[in-house]
Amino acid sequence: MKFSGALWDGFLEGERLLCLKPMTYMNLSGKAVWEAVSYFQIEHARILVLYDDRALPLGSLRIRPKGSAGAHNGMASVISSLGTLDIPRLRIGIGPLPEKVPLRRFVTSPFSREEQKELPEVLERSVRGVRLWVAEGIQQAMNAVN
Repeated sequence: MKFSGALWDGFLEGERLLCLKPMTYMNLSGKAVWEAVSYFQIEHARILVLYDDRALPLGSLRIRPKGSAGAHNGMASVISSLGTLDIPRLRIGIGPLPEKVPLRRFVTSPFSREEQKELPEVLERSVRGVRLWVAEGIQQAMNAVN
């Protein structure tokens, strides 16, 4: 395990693409990202962090070139580790948090049968956003996905 995570190195849309899944606790995701970014000398604008976001309705997608972490501790760790808010991200909606359900249980529980029916389309749109980001840049991805 390199960079405190699982790393895939390949090509997408003719561009080299590194995909890193941190294997740290989610709240420490920045450690894995920092290790890979430092090793490969990746510019922050060339990073795209994908993460679930309970502040967005299930299936909503938002690509942004920068911003705060909101209430997402994993993104807060990435921002802290890299020392900048200028990190592109794709937020994938899973929310809202149901009443009286602890956050930890909500984000680690399987999707309901009804929600599972939506997932293939959500994942397809997410992949489309990543492909556009790689091939045409963040503005085109934002125009198509947001």
